[in-house]
Amino acid sequence: MDTLAALALGTEKPTTQLLDRKPFGRYDSLISYLMLRNILVQAIYQCVCCLPLMFAGKYIPFLHAPCAFVKTISSTPSENFYEHCASNIRDTSEALEDRTYDRFGQPYYSLEDVQQDTEVIQTIIFNIFVFCQVFNMINSRRVNGEHNVFAGLFTNFMFLGIMAFICIMQVVIVQFLGILFGGVEFNPGKGTYGLSWQGWIISLILSALTLLVGQICFFIPVPKTKPKKFKGEDSIITKILECKCFKKEEKYEEFENKHNDKENSPLVEKVKMKKKVKKIKKVEAMTKIKLN
Repeated sequence: MDTLAALALGTEKPTTQLLDRKPFGRYDSLISYLMLRNILVQAIYQCVCCLPLMFAGKYIPFLHAPCAFVKTISSTPSENFYEHCASNIRDTSEALEDRTYDRFGQPYYSLEDVQQDTEVIQTIIFNIFVFCQVFNMINSRRVNGEHNVFAGLFTNFMFLGIMAFICIMQVVIVQFLGILFGGVEFNPGKGTYGLSWQGWIISLILSALTLLVGQICFFIPVPKTKPKKFKGEDSIITKILECKCFKKEEKYEEFENKHNDKENSPLVEKVKMKKKVKKIKKVEAMTKIKLN
């Protein structure tokens, strides 16, 4: 998917707005502050979407997975996991008719039920993650502070074709090939037909919010940098790791001092004196020729 996304973004045609953009320095980092901001914000948003589903997805009634990620270590195959599940939110009056009960009169949730519910939440998390990258491809079309990420979208058919191919393959994997990837299997005999429509709705809504998050990013200020003209300057990541984000002036002063020291060295002064002597000799020779 990453290879296809790189191919899609690499097919963007240049626009006339590029002529108005300030040039980058020769030694500038490939990752600018704007890119770094977008990467961090999108990563945080995806964690906010996926981690709550992993730890609390069983408490969401319409997902119908009350036993997701229940601890099954050191458990017996015939154990009832009812006490560990998120109550009986899945058990409607119709479902209770087909569900068996243990000797204590509680609905029986087997190890297979736990595995099936876990697969449902895993499939939803996987689906959200992939479609977040798909929608983030649109955000990544503009990485220099442009707000309109849809500008010229329908003029690049290669980009649209690759996006459509990724979406179709994702639908095929989630709905029909779940058994190969640890997701919900497609087995009409067991009454499973891949991810449910509730799972698709929550997946697409949360992943589509990536576009809104991309616009909210513009309200987060980032440091303004000058083009890097000197090879010895640190990259953005190095400055962040070493807390040197606000020590640019010291760097330039150190460079100027070194440059001045080189100019004032004895060897440089000798070379300058030789050049002056040569110029004086040339002037004297020219004056002699004119006098003669």
